Amino acid sequence: VIDECRQFGFVPVGATVNAIAKEALSELKDSLPADAPTWTYEVDTIKGGGQEDYVISSKRRTYAEYERTSLLQDQMALMAKVAEMESMMKVDALVSDDKVVYTQSEADRITAALALSSLSIVLWGVAILYLLAKKLCGI
Repeated sequence: VIDECRQFGFVPVGATVNAIAKEALSELKDSLPADAPTWTYEVDTIKGGGQEDYVISSKRRTYAEYERTSLLQDQMALMAKVAEMESMMKVDALVSDDKVVYTQSEADRITAALALSSLSIVLWGVAILYLLAKKLCGI
């Protein structure tokens, strides 16, 4: 047990403190009434006996530990669901590696829109130049 203390970063108590603690425990044990219940520690599984009173069982769980395990399982399920939904979104939007993939029909529409918008910008430029020339030069 002492080696496990060091493994997990704890420092075992000194020999003096250890001796005082053992002496206090023996005095406490001697002062217990004769009818005091005896505590046992379940090393191997005792079917039905591990859940009795005055039994320390390694299989017993605290509610907090049970709740943490439950929350962890819920979190894992949610993460799997999010990953599934993200993959569905990529397939639906035809997105791969942060690049949008268009169908040929969509590409043709985009090209036509760019051509028409460029033509519109040029015509506006010509119209503005014509109006400036007319106002400044009287054409």
